[in-house]
Amino acid sequence: MGNFNDISPLNESYTSGNMVAYYSLIPLVIASFSYGNNDVYQYIFRIGGISLFFVMLSTAKISLNRRYLLKVYISPVAWVILYYVVISVYSASLAVNPLLGYWKSFEVLCVFFYILFIANIRQTNKINDILYIDVFKNVTMIILLTSILLKFIITGVSIDKISGYFPIINPNTVGTLSLILSIIYFYKKSFLLGALFFLIMILSGSKTNIVALMLIFIIFLFHYKKYGYSKWITRLTILTIFGLIMVFIY
Repeated sequence: MGNFNDISPLNESYTSGNMVAYYSLIPLVIASFSYGNNDVYQYIFRIGGISLFFVMLSTAKISLNRRYLLKVYISPVAWVILYYVVISVYSASLAVNPLLGYWKSFEVLCVFFYILFIANIRQTNKINDILYIDVFKNVTMIILLTSILLKFIITGVSIDKISGYFPIINPNTVGTLSLILSIIYFYKKSFLLGALFFLIMILSGSKTNIVALMLIFIIFLFHYKKYGYSKWITRLTILTIFGLIMVFIY
């Protein structure tokens, strides 16, 4: 449905004007983590988080050229999510508890809306692209570290299969988010923070993320081979070897 050239450039005022919409990622992330048997948590975080997300995202300011008003760019990922929502809604209608299925579809639809928002503005201005990465990094880091710290404070210190306490984050999710953050920080040449989240990923005990790291490492080796191996690759190699040692220990 059009391309990025169909969208008129955003001026600097749109960066500040969309700050609330950018940070709608916070309640969206919290709502995705907050699950469990406590109905109070469900209402406050899942329903409340999604509602707050819509309120914040509704403040978004997107400038479109009038000639291409109906040609709004939707990223391929957003199309896949939208297709998944449609199938989920149909499947939910056949379930024993369709209301639960409808709600899950609604949550996925929220992700679609956020991707649609980002896809329409992040490429129009390099500043916005950098801002989105920083927002994602900061939001995820704060929520993840706060949840892990609360786990240590409330239930005691344990480095075996690290998880989060509030919001509830299981060890596999801790491993996934930590791996993503470590890659972002290494890319930004923040070695200490990258190593910290790499260590958290290892201590989460998530073997899936170790395998994912190995695949990423292999891809990077082939990608950088023609350019020569950088210090970044050397550091990643050391951390990968360390990770394999930790897997054998586990």
